[in-house]
Amino acid sequence: MKKFLLVALTIFAILGCSSDDNMPLLSSINSKSYCHYNINGIMRCKSISTIECEQYGGDNYGNNSTCTHYCGYYIGSNYKCTPMSDEDCKRNNGDDYRNDNTCSLLRQQELQYVYCLYYNDSKVCNIMSSKNCNNYGGEEFSSQEECNEARQEQQNSYSYCLYLVGGNYRCSYLNVIDCRNLGGDKDYYDNTCGGNLRSSSSSFIPTPPQRSSSSSEYTGGSCYGEDYNPDYIGYGYQRWMRKNLSCYVPGSKCYKDDPDNCNKYGRLYNWAAAMQACPEGWRLPSRDEWENLFEIVLEENEDDDDAKFTSKEKYLKIEKYLKATKGWGSAGNGQDTYGFAAMPGGYGAYDIDGNLFFYSVGSHGYWWSSNTYNNSKAYNLHMSDGEGFSDNDKKYLFSVRCIENY
Repeated sequence: MKKFLLVALTIFAILGCSSDDNMPLLSSINSKSYCHYNINGIMRCKSISTIECEQYGGDNYGNNSTCTHYCGYYIGSNYKCTPMSDEDCKRNNGDDYRNDNTCSLLRQQELQYVYCLYYNDSKVCNIMSSKNCNNYGGEEFSSQEECNEARQEQQNSYSYCLYLVGGNYRCSYLNVIDCRNLGGDKDYYDNTCGGNLRSSSSSFIPTPPQRSSSSSEYTGGSCYGEDYNPDYIGYGYQRWMRKNLSCYVPGSKCYKDDPDNCNKYGRLYNWAAAMQACPEGWRLPSRDEWENLFEIVLEENEDDDDAKFTSKEKYLKIEKYLKATKGWGSAGNGQDTYGFAAMPGGYGAYDIDGNLFFYSVGSHGYWWSSNTYNNSKAYNLHMSDGEGFSDNDKKYLFSVRCIENY
């Protein structure tokens, strides 16, 4: 009897408390969904109750068992909202809506989606948000037809273009698209670009390093090849710069916009800028030219165990002889046998909203090659712990070494 009364009183107490505004509803306690939350510095994606998710300060992802962010993007004229990785969302020119599985219908109305004419290895028309189009330096159109017509017109329209390469001005006969992609001024009708060059036989006017008058962006750094201590590597027949390039061109940045990082590690360049950045008489090396350099290093330091090496072990050996003797932190310094002095300049990357972030200085180095993987990616060398070559988005900002023309 006492036991029965105790159970009855307990049930009464629970029912009596259920009207309290501070008491969670039983449905909230039992309702489960996938929650993305932090436990001791580790991010987890686990099915827990709504109340627990709130207590952990997590984000509720409903039935999304991978807690992947939702991406709002267009396929043709159809708007899609699906979970996908950040990288895939970028490739689709989409916008990251985190755990919002409606991709914020209200925000969709606020964002103006347009047909954007922009440069991506070649000039293309794609549908995307007005904000992303602006980040790509593109032109906006209300229809695919208008965008394609403008593209065709610009491809067929030529004039002399004044643009900056390697700290010096050039005047070249280019179509409107190529001139704009180089950040140039168009519509000149003679090969001195309206007298901005001293004569028709003079291709360059030296311009001193300076800070941009419109912003605090640092535009210094040498654009003269001999300032980079070039030399032959081993028995090789080509001269390599033995410092990372720091010559300013549009599309390049100092790590975290700090000039001291430009002076120490060189500039970081997107691939299009890297293809234009090397001074006159120099060029961005191809992947084969990088590989030829590595063969020289391996052959001159050959031992009996080399035949057993994995790819990682091969690149670790290359790093040993090409890395600088200091500056690599936990990734490990090299012997710098050839004076190549490879430095870990890190890299820059844009998020889905077009914000630039910098990563991994002091532990990872990335260098562009001139070879493309596809329209949106190019090959690069990665040094830290024997990584070797990979392909990455051309919009990433990596270091540059130049090789002398021959």
